[in-house]
Amino acid sequence: MSFSLSEEEEAIAETARAYFAGVSGRLAAGADWLGEVRNVGEQGWLRPALDLPSGVGAMLAAEAAGYALLPMPFSELACGVPVALAGWEPAQSLLDSVTSGAEVWPLAGFGAVVDGLRGRSPLSVSRAGEGWRLSGSAHSVQAAQPHHGYLVVAVDTESSSFRLLVVPCSPGIVVQPAQSIDEGCPVAVAVFHDVPVADAAELPAEGIHRAARWAAAAAAAEMLGCASALRDLAVEHARSRHQFGVPIGSFQAVQHHCADMHVLVESLRVAVWAAGLDAETPKGDVDNVSVAKSYADTAAVRVGELSLQVHGGMGFTWESPVHRYIRRIRRLASSFGDARWHREQLMARHIHEAGISL
Repeated sequence: MSFSLSEEEEAIAETARAYFAGVSGRLAAGADWLGEVRNVGEQGWLRPALDLPSGVGAMLAAEAAGYALLPMPFSELACGVPVALAGWEPAQSLLDSVTSGAEVWPLAGFGAVVDGLRGRSPLSVSRAGEGWRLSGSAHSVQAAQPHHGYLVVAVDTESSSFRLLVVPCSPGIVVQPAQSIDEGCPVAVAVFHDVPVADAAELPAEGIHRAARWAAAAAAAEMLGCASALRDLAVEHARSRHQFGVPIGSFQAVQHHCADMHVLVESLRVAVWAAGLDAETPKGDVDNVSVAKSYADTAAVRVGELSLQVHGGMGFTWESPVHRYIRRIRRLASSFGDARWHREQLMARHIHEAGISL
């Protein structure tokens, strides 16, 4: 397997990094959030998992979003939602609206993919005459302002299958802002009180799992972007900060921290690129998406800790972006399956392939 980028992939990475840096700058200056989401969609960046020539291209876009600390849930908006909708024929017009940025439909209950595999789910849907009724609460819903409505993944109470629902805003939906470690991506709890829904498409577990795989791979790539930025910030600080008349980068302990960060970032990059090639379906005896996400959850967090050490007390201040990157990493670490869950998936797969019964 080659881990070098093609000319086209290098162009994607360069273009995405420059573009997302501009978006983050405009939002920091007070630009309209929905307007910028629309701009991102019009430029084609809300459907990289569907349009770019390889999964690596989508990972490069997500990495650039992480590096720019893009204040929107990119992994969900650009990978999770489009892939979920692409598997449902009646939702093609909605897919076009969502990926163009014309409409924002937060995804609620995506955790059902994880919880459902463990035999539980926070959201349930049941038959009610010609339609359906949705009940339950979804925690940590991102981009949860009541724009047009919600895309909801719920479990059918009768068949225990996953269903995807398009739920327009209605009085039966209560949105409660929740505390988020990542101020760049506010979250909320969405409570559905017996909400009527016209249609609920049954999705095979592997179909919604496919969307979750793309979102998990993109989350790992976003964490890579954050870790890469933290490394670069630390190296620049080590060059410019002077103590005892010399740059602190001349001290061996600081050099060790910078070297360790570089090793972690570049090893994570290889894992993320492999996950991009593997996001559609596992191609070998190892699920590279779970490898990348579980490794990102530990490697990126460690890079954040080391970068904070290099910056000293400065890294804790609001004026420094260091803690903002660390907050983003912490949020992504618990999204789309944490390290423990992905390692459990890897272990279960190896046990199954080895023919071991427990």
